[in-house]
Amino acid sequence: MLSFKHFGVVLFFLVLLVAACSYGYEWTTAQATTYDGKRSFTLSFPPFLKPETQRKLHDEAPIQYANYFRNVYAIAYDTLAPDYRSVAQTEITNLLAIAQKPQLIDTATLTIDGKPAYMGIYTGNVGRGDIEERIYYQLVFVQGTDRVYVLVQWVWDKNREKYRETLKQVATSFKEG
Repeated sequence: MLSFKHFGVVLFFLVLLVAACSYGYEWTTAQATTYDGKRSFTLSFPPFLKPETQRKLHDEAPIQYANYFRNVYAIAYDTLAPDYRSVAQTEITNLLAIAQKPQLIDTATLTIDGKPAYMGIYTGNVGRGDIEERIYYQLVFVQGTDRVYVLVQWVWDKNREKYRETLKQVATSFKEG
């Protein structure tokens, strides 16, 4: 039988464990400089996504956020291009080339930070054998002043409903500085 003293110690550690596993409520804003150093841009992220400082998600993306436990990822970068639609077409083609059984879920023409944007949502299988997983991708292309900004977010497809709105909030938080 557990004594009152032991019960108090167990309860203390349970509270500590719960507190350590919870996230705050405030979103953080990530600011990056474009690859040529001429502009800056920002995106806001929920507290459960943290900066990926090792650049494991993309070699050149200045904004990389991840939660490896929840399998939620986001990268953002810019490219000098005259039109966001041509960049979207190229990037989506590249995605579809690596995903097995790709499927278009939705597309939308948006206005983000007062700029025209396009969002494409896809699913596709990635991996091989025992490590294959269906992934939910949200790709957003924003026409900036003199470049196109690309935001790619992904999560396991089985968790798409849980994160769909959060991913949209991240995308619409974009601001060109």
